[in-house]
Amino acid sequence: MEENFNSNDNKVTNYIGNKVDDFKKSWLVFVDGAKREGKETKEAVKILSRLLKGGKITNKEKVFLKNQSKDLARIVTIMSLGVVSMAIPIALEKILNKYGISIMPKDNNINNSVK
Repeated sequence: MEENFNSNDNKVTNYIGNKVDDFKKSWLVFVDGAKREGKETKEAVKILSRLLKGGKITNKEKVFLKNQSKDLARIVTIMSLGVVSMAIPIALEKILNKYGISIMPKDNNINNSVK
């Protein structure tokens, strides 16, 4: 029976370890993407600034500027969805509080428990 318990313990440990590794890999991909987008946005700002000052840009720069503008629009949309999704629970909490109901997690500190 003890062997079976240790086997299950190892499976759980391996599963959690794999999930942590997956998260780390995903995080690194996200950070790399954010760095790349930052550099591309700086380049797009330089091109746009030159264009607004009456300077000339190449067709390659024009295509780059259009594509980067689309990326920025996507990023802004995704970020705004995050803000909206955070606003909904906050608004719901305020409404429910009027009726003595809360959807927020409670403090489960052992020192605050009823004796």
